[in-house]
Amino acid sequence: MRPAGRHVGITAAFLTLAALVTAATGGSPVADRCKGGGWRHLAFRNQGECVSLAAHGGHIWNLADDFRVSPNQENPNPDFEGTPDVWHFLSSAGLERDPATYGLYPHYTVFDPNREGWDGGPVLLLPTVSILKGIHRVFLHPGAGTLTVVGWRSPVTGVVLVRGLFEHDGSQTCGTGVRWAIDGSTDTSTTPLASGVLATGASMGFALSTAVAEGDFLYFSVDPNGDFFCDTTFLDLTISGPLKNE
Repeated sequence: MRPAGRHVGITAAFLTLAALVTAATGGSPVADRCKGGGWRHLAFRNQGECVSLAAHGGHIWNLADDFRVSPNQENPNPDFEGTPDVWHFLSSAGLERDPATYGLYPHYTVFDPNREGWDGGPVLLLPTVSILKGIHRVFLHPGAGTLTVVGWRSPVTGVVLVRGLFEHDGSQTCGTGVRWAIDGSTDTSTTPLASGVLATGASMGFALSTAVAEGDFLYFSVDPNGDFFCDTTFLDLTISGPLKNE
């Protein structure tokens, strides 16, 4: 039989821990996002990892959460905390992964109550970066001989964690699949960080850490890998940090 005092002791310890976490985070919006299973959606390994980030003044950027929909769409798009110019929705001039050739999508289309996003204009609806609101996921679709790109402009200096998934839409069975890539970019150089090829319906996860300075970019691109038919590719993406010094 469990001793009567043990349950009380555990409860008191849990309440003390909760109080310490609240005090450490100041009841911050970042800590609030870790609760209720939110840490899973934000790609953390457990709730403690998420809360620890908040306790040390870290931030969380999640592409789907931050994506602003009509009538509040913006490009560049601010983050969850309202920091301006964090997310950039871009297309390229060709297939080279060169940020100098990237340009912001100029036009926003509301296709239906479930789908809306950025594209080249009323006639040029591909390439695109769009959100499916029903499943709360962002997808990229490249164009004919062009990349579609999500750019994250760092508001912080330090080491950040980059976690997520590229997933080709398996309901589209034509085409040649896609190539994906992640690049880091400063004012003076661009560095490949990860890349892969997705066949129809395939997915590939990524998890990496990288040092950034305020104003540096991370670029997440999808290449048509040949023809651009049936190239809808979901991007689930969370960036968190800066990490505390160990």
